Amino acid sequence: MMDSAKKFDVVVIGAGVTGLYAIQKLRETKLSFRCIERYEDLGGTWYKNRYPGCTLDSETLSYQFSFSEELLEEWDWQSRFSKQPQLLEYINHAAAKFDWRQDVDFGVHIKSAIWNEQNANWTLTDESGDLEYIAKYIIFATGPLSEPLYPDYPGRDDFQGLQTHSIHWDERFDDLDGKRVAVIGTGATAIQIITEVAKRDCNLSVFQFRPDWATPLGNGLLTDEEKAEFKGEAATRSFDRLKKTFGSFVHEFIEEGSLLDLTREEQQAHLNDRYYSPGFAMWLGSYQSTIMDPEANRIVTNFVADKIRSRVNDPEIAEKLIPKDHGFGLKRVPMESGYYESYNRPNVALVDLLETPIERFTAKGIKTTEKDYEFDVIVYATGFNAFVGPYENIDIIGKSGVSLKEYWADGVKSYLGMTPSGFPNTFMPLGPLNGGTLCNFPRCIERNVDWVINCIQSLEERGVREIEPKPSNEAEWVDVVAEIADQLLLSTVGSWFNGQNTAHRPKQFLAYFGGNPNYYNILDAEAANGYPGFALS
Repeated sequence: MMDSAKKFDVVVIGAGVTGLYAIQKLRETKLSFRCIERYEDLGGTWYKNRYPGCTLDSETLSYQFSFSEELLEEWDWQSRFSKQPQLLEYINHAAAKFDWRQDVDFGVHIKSAIWNEQNANWTLTDESGDLEYIAKYIIFATGPLSEPLYPDYPGRDDFQGLQTHSIHWDERFDDLDGKRVAVIGTGATAIQIITEVAKRDCNLSVFQFRPDWATPLGNGLLTDEEKAEFKGEAATRSFDRLKKTFGSFVHEFIEEGSLLDLTREEQQAHLNDRYYSPGFAMWLGSYQSTIMDPEANRIVTNFVADKIRSRVNDPEIAEKLIPKDHGFGLKRVPMESGYYESYNRPNVALVDLLETPIERFTAKGIKTTEKDYEFDVIVYATGFNAFVGPYENIDIIGKSGVSLKEYWADGVKSYLGMTPSGFPNTFMPLGPLNGGTLCNFPRCIERNVDWVINCIQSLEERGVREIEPKPSNEAEWVDVVAEIADQLLLSTVGSWFNGQNTAHRPKQFLAYFGGNPNYYNILDAEAANGYPGFALS
Protein backbone atom coordinates (compact mmCIF):
# COMPACT_ATOMS: atom_id res chain seq x y z
CA MET A 1 0.00 0.00 0.00
CA MET A 2 1.25 3.47 -0.88
CA ASP A 3 1.69 5.96 1.95
CA SER A 4 -0.28 8.41 -0.18
CA ALA A 5 -3.26 6.07 -0.64
CA LYS A 6 -6.64 7.75 -0.19
CA LYS A 7 -8.79 5.96 2.39
CA PHE A 8 -12.59 5.92 2.45
CA ASP A 9 -15.44 3.81 3.71
CA VAL A 10 -16.93 3.68 0.21
CA VAL A 11 -15.50 4.19 -3.27
CA VAL A 12 -17.97 4.67 -6.12
CA ILE A 13 -16.59 3.87 -9.59
CA GLY A 14 -18.30 5.93 -12.27
CA ALA A 15 -19.93 9.37 -12.31
CA GLY A 16 -22.84 8.74 -14.62
CA VAL A 17 -26.44 8.80 -13.45
CA THR A 18 -25.86 5.86 -11.07
CA GLY A 19 -22.73 7.31 -9.50
CA LEU A 20 -24.23 10.78 -9.10
CA TYR A 21 -27.27 9.42 -7.33
CA ALA A 22 -24.97 7.37 -5.09
CA ILE A 23 -23.15 10.59 -4.15
CA GLN A 24 -26.45 12.20 -3.22
CA LYS A 25 -27.50 9.27 -1.03
CA LEU A 26 -24.09 8.77 0.59
CA ARG A 27 -24.16 12.38 1.74
CA GLU A 28 -27.13 11.43 3.92
CA THR A 29 -24.91 8.97 5.82
CA LYS A 30 -21.88 9.31 8.09
CA LEU A 31 -19.76 7.27 5.67
CA SER A 32 -16.66 8.74 4.07
CA PHE A 33 -16.69 8.27 0.32
CA ARG A 34 -15.22 9.26 -3.03
CA CYS A 35 -16.46 8.88 -6.58
CA ILE A 36 -13.93 8.06 -9.30
CA GLU A 37 -14.56 8.85 -12.95
CA ARG A 38 -12.26 7.85 -15.82
CA TYR A 39 -13.46 10.63 -18.13
CA GLU A 40 -12.87 14.37 -17.89
CA ASP A 41 -16.37 15.20 -16.68
CA LEU A 42 -19.51 13.59 -15.34
CA GLY A 43 -22.54 12.24 -17.15
CA GLY A 44 -21.50 8.72 -18.17
CA THR A 45 -23.59 7.61 -21.16
CA TRP A 46 -24.82 11.12 -21.81
CA TYR A 47 -21.32 12.59 -21.64
CA LYS A 48 -19.68 10.10 -24.01
CA ASN A 49 -22.42 9.42 -26.57
CA ARG A 50 -22.51 12.51 -28.78
CA TYR A 51 -23.26 10.93 -32.12
CA PRO A 52 -25.90 12.41 -34.44
CA GLY A 53 -29.41 11.49 -33.39
CA CYS A 54 -28.50 10.30 -29.88
CA THR A 55 -31.89 10.28 -28.16
CA LEU A 56 -33.67 8.64 -25.26
CA ASP A 57 -36.00 5.77 -26.10
CA SER A 58 -37.77 5.90 -22.76
CA GLU A 59 -40.02 8.85 -22.06
CA THR A 60 -38.05 11.87 -20.80
CA LEU A 61 -40.35 12.63 -17.91
CA SER A 62 -39.82 9.11 -16.55
CA TYR A 63 -36.05 9.40 -16.89
CA GLN A 64 -35.27 12.19 -14.42
CA PHE A 65 -34.18 12.10 -10.79
CA SER A 66 -37.10 11.86 -8.41
CA PHE A 67 -35.40 12.66 -5.09
CA SER A 68 -35.71 16.45 -5.29
CA GLU A 69 -39.08 18.21 -5.63
CA GLU A 70 -37.24 21.47 -6.23
CA LEU A 71 -35.27 20.00 -9.16
CA LEU A 72 -38.47 18.61 -10.66
CA GLU A 73 -40.19 21.99 -10.38
CA GLU A 74 -37.43 24.13 -11.83
CA TRP A 75 -36.44 22.00 -14.83
CA ASP A 76 -38.54 22.02 -18.00
CA TRP A 77 -38.01 19.32 -20.57
CA GLN A 78 -38.77 20.09 -24.20
CA SER A 79 -39.25 16.76 -25.98
CA ARG A 80 -41.18 13.61 -25.17
CA PHE A 81 -37.90 11.75 -25.77
CA SER A 82 -35.00 14.03 -25.00
CA LYS A 83 -31.90 14.30 -27.14
CA GLN A 84 -28.40 13.93 -25.70
CA PRO A 85 -27.53 17.65 -25.50
CA GLN A 86 -30.48 18.47 -23.22
CA LEU A 87 -29.92 15.33 -21.13
CA LEU A 88 -26.33 16.37 -20.51
CA GLU A 89 -27.49 19.92 -19.80
CA TYR A 90 -29.93 18.53 -17.21
CA ILE A 91 -27.24 16.40 -15.55
CA ASN A 92 -24.88 19.39 -15.40
CA HIS A 93 -27.67 21.55 -13.98
CA ALA A 94 -28.33 18.99 -11.23
CA ALA A 95 -24.59 18.63 -10.60
CA ALA A 96 -24.23 22.38 -10.13
CA LYS A 97 -27.32 22.56 -7.93
CA PHE A 98 -26.09 19.83 -5.59
CA ASP A 99 -22.36 20.47 -6.06
CA TRP A 100 -21.66 16.85 -7.01
CA ARG A 101 -18.33 17.59 -8.67
CA GLN A 102 -16.65 18.24 -5.34
CA ASP A 103 -16.99 14.53 -4.54
CA VAL A 104 -15.53 13.26 -7.82
CA ASP A 105 -11.96 12.57 -8.94
CA PHE A 106 -11.96 12.96 -12.72
CA GLY A 107 -9.57 11.38 -15.20
CA VAL A 108 -8.82 8.40 -12.97
CA HIS A 109 -9.11 5.04 -14.72
CA ILE A 110 -9.13 2.23 -12.17
CA LYS A 111 -7.37 -0.84 -13.56
CA SER A 112 -7.24 -3.15 -10.52
CA ALA A 113 -9.17 -3.80 -7.32
CA ILE A 114 -7.57 -6.27 -4.90
CA TRP A 115 -9.17 -7.59 -1.72
CA ASN A 116 -7.02 -7.54 1.43
CA GLU A 117 -8.28 -10.34 3.66
CA GLN A 118 -6.28 -9.25 6.68
CA ASN A 119 -7.61 -5.69 6.65
CA ALA A 120 -10.98 -6.51 5.10
CA ASN A 121 -10.75 -3.78 2.51
CA TRP A 122 -10.09 -3.14 -1.15
CA THR A 123 -7.05 -1.53 -2.75
CA LEU A 124 -7.89 0.18 -6.02
CA THR A 125 -5.08 1.29 -8.33
CA ASP A 126 -5.28 3.51 -11.41
CA GLU A 127 -3.78 2.61 -14.78
CA SER A 128 -0.60 4.59 -14.12
CA GLY A 129 0.05 2.66 -10.92
CA ASP A 130 0.69 5.91 -9.11
CA LEU A 131 -2.68 6.42 -7.43
CA GLU A 132 -4.32 4.19 -4.87
CA TYR A 133 -7.61 4.22 -3.01
CA ILE A 134 -8.38 2.07 0.04
CA ALA A 135 -12.04 1.32 0.65
CA LYS A 136 -14.08 -1.02 2.79
CA TYR A 137 -16.84 -1.08 0.17
CA ILE A 138 -16.93 -0.65 -3.60
CA ILE A 139 -20.04 0.45 -5.49
CA PHE A 140 -19.64 -0.16 -9.21
CA ALA A 141 -21.56 2.54 -11.08
CA THR A 142 -19.98 1.69 -14.40
CA GLY A 143 -23.13 1.22 -16.47
CA PRO A 144 -24.07 -1.92 -18.41
CA LEU A 145 -23.31 -0.43 -21.86
CA SER A 146 -19.98 1.34 -21.47
CA GLU A 147 -17.38 -1.00 -23.01
CA PRO A 148 -17.49 -0.84 -26.83
CA LEU A 149 -17.16 -3.81 -29.17
CA TYR A 150 -15.36 -3.60 -32.50
CA PRO A 151 -15.68 -5.96 -35.48
CA ASP A 152 -12.90 -8.50 -35.68
CA TYR A 153 -11.65 -8.04 -39.23
CA PRO A 154 -8.04 -7.84 -40.39
CA GLY A 155 -6.61 -4.52 -41.50
CA ARG A 156 -8.73 -2.23 -39.35
CA ASP A 157 -5.64 -0.26 -38.35
CA ASP A 158 -4.69 0.12 -42.02
CA PHE A 159 -7.55 2.48 -42.79
CA GLN A 160 -6.17 5.99 -43.36
CA GLY A 161 -9.40 7.96 -43.05
CA LEU A 162 -11.31 8.89 -39.92
CA GLN A 163 -12.83 6.06 -37.91
CA THR A 164 -14.59 5.88 -34.57
CA HIS A 165 -16.88 3.78 -32.42
CA SER A 166 -20.20 5.52 -31.78
CA ILE A 167 -19.32 6.06 -28.09
CA HIS A 168 -16.17 7.97 -29.03
CA TRP A 169 -17.77 10.38 -31.52
CA ASP A 170 -16.16 13.83 -31.47
CA GLU A 171 -16.26 17.11 -33.38
CA ARG A 172 -14.01 15.74 -36.16
CA PHE A 173 -16.96 13.69 -37.38
CA ASP A 174 -19.59 16.44 -37.29
CA ASP A 175 -18.89 17.80 -40.79
CA LEU A 176 -19.76 14.96 -43.14
CA ASP A 177 -20.79 17.03 -46.15
CA GLY A 178 -19.18 15.72 -49.32
CA LYS A 179 -17.79 12.69 -47.48
CA ARG A 180 -18.08 8.99 -48.23
CA VAL A 181 -19.34 7.51 -44.97
CA ALA A 182 -19.68 3.90 -43.81
CA VAL A 183 -21.78 2.92 -40.80
CA ILE A 184 -21.22 -0.65 -39.64
CA GLY A 185 -24.18 -2.09 -37.77
CA THR A 186 -27.95 -1.64 -37.76
CA GLY A 187 -28.78 -1.89 -34.05
CA ALA A 188 -30.30 0.77 -31.81
CA THR A 189 -27.39 3.22 -31.97
CA ALA A 190 -26.78 2.64 -35.68
CA ILE A 191 -30.42 3.33 -36.49
CA GLN A 192 -30.20 6.75 -34.83
CA ILE A 193 -26.92 7.58 -36.60
CA ILE A 194 -28.06 6.36 -40.02
CA THR A 195 -31.30 8.34 -39.87
CA GLU A 196 -29.47 11.60 -39.19
CA VAL A 197 -26.42 11.08 -41.42
CA ALA A 198 -28.67 10.10 -44.35
CA LYS A 199 -30.08 13.66 -44.32
CA ARG A 200 -26.65 15.20 -44.89
CA ASP A 201 -24.93 15.96 -48.17
CA CYS A 202 -22.84 12.80 -48.13
CA ASN A 203 -22.78 9.30 -49.59
CA LEU A 204 -23.73 6.80 -46.90
CA SER A 205 -23.14 3.03 -47.07
CA VAL A 206 -24.77 0.93 -44.34
CA PHE A 207 -23.09 -2.40 -43.59
CA GLN A 208 -25.68 -4.69 -42.07
CA PHE A 209 -24.72 -7.89 -40.24
CA ARG A 210 -28.32 -8.82 -39.47
CA PRO A 211 -31.37 -6.58 -39.45
CA ASP A 212 -33.17 -5.60 -36.26
CA TRP A 213 -36.85 -4.89 -35.79
CA ALA A 214 -37.51 -1.22 -35.14
CA THR A 215 -40.69 0.73 -34.49
CA PRO A 216 -41.54 4.46 -34.49
CA LEU A 217 -40.34 6.48 -31.50
CA GLY A 218 -43.15 9.01 -31.78
CA ASN A 219 -41.13 11.95 -30.54
CA GLY A 220 -42.52 15.45 -30.29
CA LEU A 221 -42.68 18.52 -28.08
CA LEU A 222 -44.16 18.08 -24.63
CA THR A 223 -47.43 19.79 -23.90
CA ASP A 224 -47.94 21.77 -20.70
CA GLU A 225 -50.26 19.01 -19.50
CA GLU A 226 -47.56 16.36 -20.05
CA LYS A 227 -44.94 18.45 -18.24
CA ALA A 228 -47.29 18.85 -15.28
CA GLU A 229 -47.41 15.07 -14.80
CA PHE A 230 -43.96 15.18 -13.26
CA LYS A 231 -44.31 18.17 -11.01
CA GLY A 232 -45.79 18.41 -7.52
CA GLU A 233 -48.25 15.77 -6.33
CA ALA A 234 -48.70 14.55 -9.90
CA ALA A 235 -45.01 13.64 -9.97
CA THR A 236 -45.38 11.55 -6.82
CA ARG A 237 -48.30 9.67 -8.37
CA SER A 238 -46.40 9.19 -11.64
CA PHE A 239 -43.28 7.82 -9.96
CA ASP A 240 -45.38 5.53 -7.76
CA ARG A 241 -47.12 4.19 -10.86
CA LEU A 242 -43.78 3.54 -12.59
CA LYS A 243 -42.71 1.39 -9.63
CA LYS A 244 -45.57 -0.96 -10.45
CA THR A 245 -44.91 -1.47 -14.17
CA PHE A 246 -42.90 -4.41 -15.49
CA GLY A 247 -39.80 -2.42 -16.45
CA SER A 248 -40.54 0.90 -14.72
CA PHE A 249 -41.47 2.31 -18.12
CA VAL A 250 -44.76 4.10 -18.75
CA HIS A 251 -45.86 0.97 -20.64
CA GLU A 252 -47.35 -2.15 -19.09
CA PHE A 253 -47.78 -5.62 -20.53
CA ILE A 254 -51.35 -6.80 -20.92
CA GLU A 255 -51.10 -9.92 -18.78
CA GLU A 256 -54.74 -10.96 -18.90
CA GLY A 257 -55.68 -12.87 -22.01
CA SER A 258 -53.69 -13.22 -25.18
CA LEU A 259 -53.39 -11.65 -28.59
CA LEU A 260 -54.78 -14.95 -29.83
CA ASP A 261 -58.08 -14.27 -28.02
CA LEU A 262 -58.85 -11.43 -30.45
CA THR A 263 -60.40 -11.69 -33.89
CA ARG A 264 -58.11 -10.92 -36.83
CA GLU A 265 -59.69 -7.48 -37.16
CA GLU A 266 -59.23 -6.80 -33.45
CA GLN A 267 -55.62 -8.00 -33.63
CA GLN A 268 -54.81 -5.63 -36.47
CA ALA A 269 -56.52 -2.69 -34.75
CA HIS A 270 -54.68 -3.37 -31.50
CA LEU A 271 -51.28 -3.75 -33.19
CA ASN A 272 -51.82 -0.64 -35.30
CA ASP A 273 -52.61 1.36 -32.17
CA ARG A 274 -49.47 0.04 -30.43
CA TYR A 275 -47.27 0.63 -33.48
CA TYR A 276 -48.11 4.32 -33.66
CA SER A 277 -48.08 4.93 -29.89
CA PRO A 278 -44.86 6.53 -28.59
CA GLY A 279 -41.93 4.63 -27.13
CA PHE A 280 -41.91 0.94 -26.31
CA ALA A 281 -45.69 0.59 -26.60
CA MET A 282 -45.40 -2.00 -29.36
CA TRP A 283 -42.95 -4.08 -27.34
CA LEU A 284 -43.77 -3.58 -23.65
CA GLY A 285 -47.33 -2.28 -23.91
CA SER A 286 -48.90 -5.13 -25.84
CA TYR A 287 -50.00 -8.60 -24.75
CA GLN A 288 -47.33 -10.46 -22.79
CA SER A 289 -48.14 -13.46 -24.96
CA THR A 290 -46.31 -11.76 -27.85
CA ILE A 291 -42.95 -12.60 -26.27
CA MET A 292 -44.00 -15.95 -24.80
CA ASP A 293 -46.30 -17.66 -27.31
CA PRO A 294 -44.82 -18.56 -30.73
CA GLU A 295 -48.12 -18.08 -32.58
CA ALA A 296 -48.81 -14.70 -30.97
CA ASN A 297 -45.26 -13.67 -31.79
CA ARG A 298 -45.72 -14.78 -35.40
CA ILE A 299 -48.76 -12.49 -35.76
CA VAL A 300 -47.01 -9.40 -34.41
CA THR A 301 -43.87 -10.23 -36.43
CA ASN A 302 -45.83 -10.40 -39.69
CA PHE A 303 -47.57 -7.14 -38.82
CA VAL A 304 -44.30 -5.24 -38.30
CA ALA A 305 -42.75 -6.83 -41.41
CA ASP A 306 -45.64 -5.48 -43.49
CA LYS A 307 -45.08 -2.03 -42.01
CA ILE A 308 -41.46 -2.13 -43.14
CA ARG A 309 -42.50 -3.18 -46.65
CA SER A 310 -44.93 -0.26 -46.82
CA ARG A 311 -42.22 2.26 -45.86
CA VAL A 312 -39.33 1.17 -48.10
CA ASN A 313 -39.79 1.83 -51.82
CA ASP A 314 -37.46 -0.90 -53.11
CA PRO A 315 -39.00 -4.32 -52.32
CA GLU A 316 -35.60 -6.02 -52.42
CA ILE A 317 -34.12 -3.63 -49.86
CA ALA A 318 -37.24 -3.92 -47.71
CA GLU A 319 -36.83 -7.68 -47.49
CA LYS A 320 -33.19 -7.29 -46.47
CA LEU A 321 -34.29 -4.99 -43.63
CA ILE A 322 -36.73 -7.58 -42.27
CA PRO A 323 -35.16 -10.02 -39.77
CA LYS A 324 -35.54 -13.65 -40.74
CA ASP A 325 -33.72 -15.18 -37.76
CA HIS A 326 -35.94 -13.93 -34.91
CA GLY A 327 -39.42 -12.65 -34.26
CA PHE A 328 -40.40 -9.18 -33.16
CA GLY A 329 -39.49 -8.24 -29.60
CA LEU A 330 -37.12 -11.16 -29.01
CA LYS A 331 -34.20 -8.74 -28.89
CA ARG A 332 -34.21 -5.25 -27.47
CA VAL A 333 -36.34 -3.23 -29.92
CA PRO A 334 -34.68 -0.08 -31.30
CA MET A 335 -36.78 3.04 -31.68
CA GLU A 336 -36.64 4.99 -34.93
CA SER A 337 -37.70 8.30 -36.41
CA GLY A 338 -37.76 7.77 -40.17
CA TYR A 339 -35.08 5.10 -40.32
CA TYR A 340 -36.72 2.98 -42.99
CA GLU A 341 -37.38 5.99 -45.20
CA SER A 342 -33.61 6.67 -45.15
CA TYR A 343 -33.22 3.86 -47.67
CA ASN A 344 -35.46 5.73 -50.09
CA ARG A 345 -32.82 8.44 -50.39
CA PRO A 346 -30.48 8.31 -53.41
CA ASN A 347 -27.38 8.90 -51.25
CA VAL A 348 -27.94 5.80 -49.07
CA ALA A 349 -26.87 2.25 -49.98
CA LEU A 350 -27.35 -0.97 -48.02
CA VAL A 351 -24.62 -3.60 -48.00
CA ASP A 352 -25.96 -6.95 -46.82
CA LEU A 353 -23.08 -8.76 -45.10
CA LEU A 354 -24.98 -12.03 -45.12
CA GLU A 355 -24.69 -11.93 -48.92
CA THR A 356 -21.30 -10.24 -49.28
CA PRO A 357 -19.26 -10.56 -46.08
CA ILE A 358 -16.38 -8.24 -45.21
CA GLU A 359 -12.99 -9.78 -45.98
CA ARG A 360 -10.77 -7.05 -44.58
CA PHE A 361 -10.26 -3.35 -44.08
CA THR A 362 -7.89 -1.53 -46.41
CA ALA A 363 -6.04 1.77 -46.41
CA LYS A 364 -8.89 3.29 -48.43
CA GLY A 365 -11.91 1.51 -46.98
CA ILE A 366 -13.53 -1.92 -46.81
CA LYS A 367 -13.19 -4.98 -49.03
CA THR A 368 -16.13 -7.38 -49.21
CA THR A 369 -16.41 -10.58 -51.20
CA GLU A 370 -18.09 -8.49 -53.91
CA LYS A 371 -16.08 -5.27 -54.22
CA ASP A 372 -13.69 -2.72 -52.74
CA TYR A 373 -15.34 0.32 -51.10
CA GLU A 374 -13.57 3.60 -50.54
CA PHE A 375 -14.53 5.82 -47.60
CA ASP A 376 -13.48 8.99 -45.85
CA VAL A 377 -15.17 8.05 -42.58
CA ILE A 378 -16.02 4.72 -40.94
CA VAL A 379 -18.35 4.58 -37.93
CA TYR A 380 -18.56 1.44 -35.82
CA ALA A 381 -22.06 1.17 -34.39
CA THR A 382 -21.28 -2.36 -33.27
CA GLY A 383 -22.57 -2.32 -29.72
CA PHE A 384 -21.10 -3.11 -26.35
CA ASN A 385 -19.78 -5.87 -24.17
CA ALA A 386 -23.04 -5.62 -22.25
CA PHE A 387 -23.46 -6.14 -18.51
CA VAL A 388 -20.12 -7.92 -18.01
CA GLY A 389 -17.72 -5.69 -19.96
CA PRO A 390 -17.26 -3.00 -17.29
CA TYR A 391 -16.09 -5.65 -14.83
CA GLU A 392 -13.77 -7.33 -17.32
CA ASN A 393 -12.12 -3.95 -17.85
CA ILE A 394 -10.90 -3.95 -14.22
CA ASP A 395 -8.67 -6.65 -12.74
CA ILE A 396 -10.86 -7.51 -9.74
CA ILE A 397 -9.13 -9.96 -7.37
CA GLY A 398 -11.22 -11.36 -4.52
CA LYS A 399 -10.64 -13.90 -1.79
CA SER A 400 -7.76 -16.37 -2.21
CA GLY A 401 -6.44 -14.41 -5.18
CA VAL A 402 -9.29 -15.45 -7.48
CA SER A 403 -10.10 -12.92 -10.21
CA LEU A 404 -13.67 -12.08 -11.10
CA LYS A 405 -12.89 -12.85 -14.73
CA GLU A 406 -11.83 -16.37 -13.69
CA TYR A 407 -14.85 -16.75 -11.44
CA TRP A 408 -17.17 -15.85 -14.31
CA ALA A 409 -15.30 -17.79 -17.00
CA ASP A 410 -17.99 -20.51 -17.20
CA GLY A 411 -20.91 -18.18 -16.61
CA VAL A 412 -21.82 -15.19 -14.51
CA LYS A 413 -22.60 -15.86 -10.85
CA SER A 414 -24.10 -13.27 -8.55
CA TYR A 415 -26.69 -13.12 -5.79
CA LEU A 416 -29.66 -10.86 -6.60
CA GLY A 417 -27.52 -9.43 -9.39
CA MET A 418 -25.88 -7.30 -6.71
CA THR A 419 -22.66 -9.04 -5.70
CA PRO A 420 -20.72 -12.27 -6.40
CA SER A 421 -19.59 -14.77 -3.79
CA GLY A 422 -15.89 -14.53 -2.92
CA PHE A 423 -15.80 -10.76 -3.50
CA PRO A 424 -16.77 -9.24 -0.16
CA ASN A 425 -18.20 -5.76 0.30
CA THR A 426 -18.72 -5.36 -3.43
CA PHE A 427 -21.95 -4.00 -4.89
CA MET A 428 -23.10 -3.81 -8.51
CA PRO A 429 -26.35 -1.80 -8.69
CA LEU A 430 -26.61 -2.46 -12.43
CA GLY A 431 -24.62 -5.69 -12.58
CA PRO A 432 -25.42 -8.83 -14.58
CA LEU A 433 -28.36 -10.93 -13.35
CA ASN A 434 -29.82 -7.72 -11.90
CA GLY A 435 -33.42 -6.59 -12.23
CA GLY A 436 -32.33 -3.05 -13.05
CA THR A 437 -30.51 -3.86 -16.28
CA LEU A 438 -33.71 -4.36 -18.31
CA CYS A 439 -35.35 -1.34 -16.80
CA ASN A 440 -35.91 2.35 -17.25
CA PHE A 441 -32.51 3.08 -15.77
CA PRO A 442 -33.06 6.11 -13.49
CA ARG A 443 -36.11 4.52 -11.93
CA CYS A 444 -34.24 1.31 -11.07
CA ILE A 445 -30.94 3.05 -10.34
CA GLU A 446 -32.55 5.00 -7.52
CA ARG A 447 -34.10 1.91 -5.96
CA ASN A 448 -31.00 -0.26 -6.40
CA VAL A 449 -28.63 2.36 -4.99
CA ASP A 450 -31.01 2.96 -2.08
CA TRP A 451 -30.91 -0.77 -1.33
CA VAL A 452 -27.11 -0.92 -1.51
CA ILE A 453 -26.51 2.10 0.73
CA ASN A 454 -29.16 0.98 3.23
CA CYS A 455 -27.41 -2.39 3.32
CA ILE A 456 -24.01 -0.78 3.99
CA GLN A 457 -25.50 1.38 6.74
CA SER A 458 -27.10 -1.68 8.35
CA LEU A 459 -23.78 -3.52 8.28
CA GLU A 460 -21.97 -0.58 9.88
CA GLU A 461 -24.57 -0.24 12.62
CA ARG A 462 -24.27 -3.96 13.42
CA GLY A 463 -20.48 -3.92 13.35
CA VAL A 464 -20.27 -6.34 10.43
CA ARG A 465 -16.80 -6.58 8.89
CA GLU A 466 -17.62 -8.45 5.66
CA ILE A 467 -20.63 -9.35 3.55
CA GLU A 468 -20.71 -11.74 0.63
CA PRO A 469 -23.36 -14.07 -0.80
CA LYS A 470 -23.66 -17.61 0.44
CA PRO A 471 -22.69 -19.86 -2.50
CA SER A 472 -25.95 -21.82 -2.22
CA ASN A 473 -28.07 -18.67 -2.42
CA GLU A 474 -25.98 -17.37 -5.30
CA ALA A 475 -26.48 -20.62 -7.21
CA GLU A 476 -30.21 -20.51 -6.49
CA TRP A 477 -30.46 -16.96 -7.87
CA VAL A 478 -28.58 -17.92 -11.03
CA ASP A 479 -31.14 -20.70 -11.51
CA VAL A 480 -34.06 -18.31 -10.88
CA VAL A 481 -32.85 -15.91 -13.59
CA ALA A 482 -32.34 -18.81 -16.03
CA GLU A 483 -35.72 -20.41 -15.27
CA ILE A 484 -37.58 -17.16 -15.93
CA ALA A 485 -35.63 -16.60 -19.14
CA ASP A 486 -36.46 -20.14 -20.31
CA GLN A 487 -40.16 -19.19 -20.29
CA LEU A 488 -39.49 -16.40 -22.77
CA LEU A 489 -38.90 -16.55 -26.48
CA LEU A 490 -36.12 -13.98 -25.88
CA SER A 491 -33.88 -16.72 -24.52
CA THR A 492 -34.00 -18.58 -27.84
CA VAL A 493 -32.35 -15.75 -29.78
CA GLY A 494 -28.70 -14.73 -29.64
CA SER A 495 -28.38 -11.12 -28.44
CA TRP A 496 -26.59 -8.97 -25.91
CA PHE A 497 -29.26 -10.06 -23.43
CA ASN A 498 -27.50 -13.43 -23.32
CA GLY A 499 -23.96 -12.42 -24.21
CA GLN A 500 -24.08 -13.74 -27.74
CA ASN A 501 -22.80 -10.52 -29.29
CA THR A 502 -19.38 -11.45 -27.92
CA ALA A 503 -17.24 -14.35 -29.07
CA HIS A 504 -15.85 -15.41 -25.72
CA ARG A 505 -18.87 -15.71 -23.45
CA PRO A 506 -21.04 -18.79 -22.83
CA LYS A 507 -24.72 -18.35 -23.65
CA GLN A 508 -26.49 -17.14 -20.52
CA PHE A 509 -29.41 -14.78 -20.05
CA LEU A 510 -27.81 -11.90 -18.15
CA ALA A 511 -30.76 -10.03 -16.69
CA TYR A 512 -33.60 -10.83 -14.33
CA PHE A 513 -36.79 -10.70 -16.41
CA GLY A 514 -39.37 -11.38 -13.74
CA GLY A 515 -40.59 -7.80 -13.65
CA ASN A 516 -39.48 -4.96 -11.41
CA PRO A 517 -42.30 -5.27 -8.84
CA ASN A 518 -41.24 -8.88 -8.17
CA TYR A 519 -37.56 -7.96 -8.11
CA TYR A 520 -38.02 -5.22 -5.55
CA ASN A 521 -40.22 -7.40 -3.38
CA ILE A 522 -37.29 -9.86 -3.28
CA LEU A 523 -34.77 -7.12 -2.43
CA ASP A 524 -37.03 -5.66 0.26
CA ALA A 525 -37.59 -9.08 1.84
CA GLU A 526 -33.83 -9.75 1.87
CA ALA A 527 -33.21 -6.50 3.76
CA ALA A 528 -36.18 -6.87 6.13
CA ASN A 529 -35.00 -10.34 7.18
CA GLY A 530 -31.45 -9.22 7.93
CA TYR A 531 -29.80 -10.37 4.65
CA PRO A 532 -30.16 -14.16 5.14
CA GLY A 533 -28.76 -14.92 1.68
CA PHE A 534 -25.43 -13.42 2.69
CA ALA A 535 -22.61 -14.58 4.93
CA LEU A 536 -21.90 -11.84 7.47
CA SER A 537 -18.77 -11.79 9.57
